[in-house]
Order: sequence, then C-alpha cells, then structure tokens
Amino acid sequence: RAAQLSEQYGVDIRIAEQCGFDYADFTADMLTEEGQINLALDNLETALSAYPEGFFEQLKCGSITSIRIEIVHNLKDKRTQEGDAFDSFNGFVRELYDHRLMVLDAETMYVDTIYHEFSHMIDARLAFDANLRSDALYSELTWMEMQPGDYEFPYSYAEIPEYVYEASRNGYFVSVYGGTYPTEDRATVMESAMSGYYGIFTAQPVLMEKLYYYSECIRDCFDTTGWPEG
Repeated sequence: RAAQLSEQYGVDIRIAEQCGFDYADFTADMLTEEGQINLALDNLETALSAYPEGFFEQLKCGSITSIRIEIVHNLKDKRTQEGDAFDSFNGFVRELYDHRLMVLDAETMYVDTIYHEFSHMIDARLAFDANLRSDALYSELTWMEMQPGDYEFPYSYAEIPEYVYEASRNGYFVSVYGGTYPTEDRATVMESAMSGYYGIFTAQPVLMEKLYYYSECIRDCFDTTGWPEG
C-alpha cells in the first residue's frame, strides 16, 4: 500500500525496516504493527489527496530530486532536556543529500500534523525561489512586518520568553509553538487553514493577513495550472 501511494502521489513513502531511525538530531524505533501502519497510511493518504495534482513535484528544486516520507515509532529529539517548554515532536523535515525528508511518528501522525510538516517543505521551496527571482513575493522581512512591534522570534523550543505567550494570547500566533520560529508560525497557520479551523482566522485579523500572504506567496512561486481559484 505504501508503494501504491508513492506511485500515485510521486513521493517515496517508507515504512518498517525501510526507514532510517537515526537522524542526527533525532532517533526513532521501527514500527511493525500492521494496524498502526495502515492507520498512519490512512491519514497520510487523506493529507496527500488535499494538494493539487503535481504539487509534490514542485517541492523539488536545486539538488532535490525526491520527497521521502518515513513512518516511525517513538520519535525523540536528542537535544531536549528536562524542563524544556517543548520536549516531544510529532515529526520533522530535513534536506538530506538529494531528497527532502519528512519523518513522522505514527502515534501522533494526524492529518493536521502532516499539513504542518509539508509547510516546512513549502518554506524551503519559497526561499529557493526568492533567491533566484528578485520579484518574488515571498520575503522574511514582509513576514516580520506582520508581527507585533519589535517582536523577535526566540529560535528555541526549550526556553520560551513571556512575550511569546503574550503575543499568542493577543492573536498574533495560532499557538505559543507558532511564536518560536517564523517557520513554525507559517506551519501552524497552514495546518489550521487546511484542517478547516476557519474560526481562528475570522476571530484574529492578523492570522487572516498571514494566511492570505502565505497563500499568495505559494501561488506566486508555484505553477498553479489546474489549481482551484482562491
């Protein structure tokens, strides 16, 4: 089934002994229970089917020739310490040699988790495009202009300053997690929108502004032939 989905969507889905398990900053165990694997593949298929045809091919750029997704168990970040604000992770994305790698923990591999991780791949594609095109819409400076005042992302999952919590309470972020990095800000916005949590955006104009800008950046960067309008 993993091979069939790989063929259908143009990605490389790996399960059980096909996975890597030691990913520099992360470790994971092999998932062998058939029921759990099938449930994870159910969620993955739901997520993959939400993107326009040919979308995943466009995530490849530069030296990247494939998109690899590995489904594992008991994913751990080696860098976390007791007392860290965030000490567990549902997945991660890395650029590795000639492929973009997404590793997902089957126990927390919900559809919105997959949307979140694909946003990190989208970010990489937008950044690559912006480095090539002087007229690219995507810009980190523009994203920073949508943050409160002189806000500075802490670039840490371990120690979260109080001002991050305050900005989140004031509607600048979907969650405190979104206030840690600009990439997490965009990923939490995107997962919420694709999961249909529209009330978040109607209630918070700044989040609607972020969603609109990010969506327009994607349409500016990608070939949208055959995509739905809006």
